[in-house]
Amino acid sequence: MDQLSKDAAAARIMGVSYGQYMARKPRKPAPVRYPKKQTEESVKKKGVCVICGEPITGSYKGRKYCSVECAAIAQERRDRERYGKD
Repeated sequence: MDQLSKDAAAARIMGVSYGQYMARKPRKPAPVRYPKKQTEESVKKKGVCVICGEPITGSYKGRKYCSVECAAIAQERRDRERYGKD
């Protein structure tokens, strides 16, 4: 018997709907995840921001910018080059 069937049977025994049973059912707390310590090698692997030179943090490997603000500055520069506005 799968967990859904077990929960539905327990709800019937308690005399409540499945949704009410699930709302009352205690949940396990989410595990605590601590950020990994930044080492010089990990910063070198992830790189630095093209605009300001700050180290890039995060899990996405293809990032070029450290923040949304730096990405906006780069977009403005690309637009100026493309449309010839100085």
